[in-house]
Amino acid sequence: MTTTRGIAPTSMSQVTIGVPTFNRTLALERAIDSVLSQTCSDWTLIISDDASTDGTQALCERIAAQDRRIEYVRHPRNIGLTANLNFLAATASSPYFMYLADDDALASTYVAKCVEVLEGSCAVATACGTVRSVQGGRVVRERVPRRLTHPSRARRLIDFFGAPGSKAGYFYGLHRRSFMQATGPMLNYLRNDEVLMAGMAYLGSIVPLADTFYYKDRGGDASPEEIARKMGLPSFHGRHPVFTFAWNAAADIVWRSPVYREAPLWSRLILALTGIGLWALARGLQRRLLPRLHGVRSLWHRGRRVGRKLRRRGRRVRKLTRRVLRRQGRKVRRFGRRVRRIVRRVEGYTARVGRSGER
Repeated sequence: MTTTRGIAPTSMSQVTIGVPTFNRTLALERAIDSVLSQTCSDWTLIISDDASTDGTQALCERIAAQDRRIEYVRHPRNIGLTANLNFLAATASSPYFMYLADDDALASTYVAKCVEVLEGSCAVATACGTVRSVQGGRVVRERVPRRLTHPSRARRLIDFFGAPGSKAGYFYGLHRRSFMQATGPMLNYLRNDEVLMAGMAYLGSIVPLADTFYYKDRGGDASPEEIARKMGLPSFHGRHPVFTFAWNAAADIVWRSPVYREAPLWSRLILALTGIGLWALARGLQRRLLPRLHGVRSLWHRGRRVGRKLRRRGRRVRKLTRRVLRRQGRKVRRFGRRVRRIVRRVEGYTARVGRSGER
C-alpha cells in the first residue's frame, strides 16, 4: 500500500472527508477542488485509490505534496467499492466523517454548515445538504432530504424507509463517527449505503439543510446490473435489486446489526416488516404511480391547451360568420332596395299606361 501525505504532519482535524476513487482523473480533480474551497479549513482529506490504471496516482501525489491536509493512499490491487468505503471509515480519526464520491462536488459552505448542526446537538447523527443533480454542467434536479428528528428511534427508522426518492443525500452527509462505528462496517451487497443510513437514523436524528448543496453528477449513474458486476456480486443481485435489498435490510434489523439488539425480537420483526413495506410502497409510488399521475396531468394540460385552441378558433369562426352575415346582409338589403325601386318604377309605368288608355 502506497501512502503519500502533505508537506507537514497533520494533527487530528475536526472533519475527515473520504474519497474512494478508481480511474476518474478529471472528475476527481473537480471533487478535490471543491474540498479545497471549503470555508471550514479544519479538515483532512483521504483519497483511497483502488489501484487505478490512469493518471490518478500522479494527480493525487502532486496535490498531496501541496497541502498537508491531504493524504493519498493507493491499494496495490483492486479491493472493490465496499471494502474501499470501509477502509476510509476505519482510517479516519476525526469526530466527524463524510464520504465524497470522486465525480461529485461540494458547495463551499457544506462542511461548515454541517459541522455547526452537529456541534449544536449531540443527538444529531448526520447533517446533510440539498442534493443538486448535475448533468452536462447544469442543475437538472434539486431535492432536500426528509427531516428525521422524531424523538422515537423506531419512528425515525420508519420515516427513513418511507422517505421518497434516493437516500444518497443522507449517505453523503457529515456523520458523527462514533455512531458510524456503532453500526459496524458495511457488507458487500447492493444499497448497503441505505442500510447503513437506516442504522444512523435509528441511533440519532438526521438534519437536512436547504442552504448548502451536494452536487451529484448524474453522468456517473450506473444500472443495478453494472453496479453488481463491479461489486463482484452474482447476476441475481443486479436483476432483482429490490429483493436483495429487502432481505439484507430485514436481516440487518432483525439479527445482523448490533444497533437494534436493545429492542426485543418481536419489536425488531415489526420494525423490519413495517420499514421494508413502507420502502416498497414509496418505491412503487415513485416508479409506477407517479409516472402515471404525471401522464394524466400532462394529458389534462394537453386537453386544456386543445380546449383553449378550439375556443380561440370558435371565436374566430364566430367573428368570421358575423362578418360574412353582415356582408351578405348588406348585399341582400341593397338587392331589396333595388327590387323595390324597380317595382315602384313598374307600378308608376303601369299607372301612366292605364291613364293614357282611359283617355
